[in-house]
Amino acid sequence: MCKKYKVLFIYTCDLSQSSGGTTGTQKALKFFEENYQTEKYYINRSFSKKEIFINSLCGYLKSNRKSEKQLCQLLREKSFDILFFDDSVNGKIIKAVKRKFPSIFIVVNFHNDETKYYKDIYISKGVLYFPLYIASKTNQKNALEYSNYRIYITDVDKKSIGETSDNYTIIPALLTDSFDLKKSRNADYYLFFGFSFYANDEAVRYIINEIAPKVSKRIVIAGKGMDTTFKYIDIPPNVKIIGYVDNLNSLFENAIAFICPIFSGSGMKVKIVDALMRGKTVICTDFAAIGYDKQKEVFKICNTAQQFIDVINNQDIQSYNEYARQLFCDKYDAKKLQEYYKDIHSAYLKYKSENK
Repeated sequence: MCKKYKVLFIYTCDLSQSSGGTTGTQKALKFFEENYQTEKYYINRSFSKKEIFINSLCGYLKSNRKSEKQLCQLLREKSFDILFFDDSVNGKIIKAVKRKFPSIFIVVNFHNDETKYYKDIYISKGVLYFPLYIASKTNQKNALEYSNYRIYITDVDKKSIGETSDNYTIIPALLTDSFDLKKSRNADYYLFFGFSFYANDEAVRYIINEIAPKVSKRIVIAGKGMDTTFKYIDIPPNVKIIGYVDNLNSLFENAIAFICPIFSGSGMKVKIVDALMRGKTVICTDFAAIGYDKQKEVFKICNTAQQFIDVINNQDIQSYNEYARQLFCDKYDAKKLQEYYKDIHSAYLKYKSENK
């Protein structure tokens, strides 16, 4: 890498949050700041519900016409070698930028298949979300067409988004190793965590209704908003729901294993990397395990409630799985990021030489 190259890092997420997508953004930003002259550019997406609806009718998702004009004005005032869009939802802006500044090398990070994500929301929440679904479809198409290089998180997403060229790389979910090895002697519950949104909420309902009533072990469910979302829901006596947890190590310390009955969504489930980092066996659906190396010593694949029940009730699972920990170190440690991003730099140099 080389500090002589200038990068504008364009993002829409709140970097103070702790969601899976934000974690990926933080890792990418750190890489660029360490290896290039990097300037951050935040596209404010703090809109009212009415504004979001109107923006979507105009073809924008998490941005608006003002966002597009402000970014283009910055690009007239300053020169950059690479624009890194850390989200494919701003395809309309990417299209406008590429048409006005055709020589700039544009990289787009596809955190997931946004079209699928918004289609799931539209189906689950109703017709008012249809404009968002259409806007996501258009923006993702433009992000693919008007960028020079793409990053995908799984091969499944790459194919569903429609990548047909060789101008891409696949970078799986990665986390900085923050685990202080402790083998708990009092592990007594199975754990699920994730912030409250439709795919995770669906998984929690599945645990409450289909799994927990038929297992003897305790199940702890944690994550931002979970305590309020399920505040008025009757839950089995062996289930405990808590909200935001600041220290994930303490949450995992006494967990026997991590359960993840997720059936919808897109991208990789970063919560599984959290589990692997802490040496936990993962009991999950095939869908939840997309993008992972499903080693049999680490993953217990369950696609029906009865399969989850049988594993929890009948298998002797140790609270520390050395194979899970080793899998994390080999494939999902953020130290691998430098290795993955070399492909982007090579693609830029090739583009530069071909467009002198």
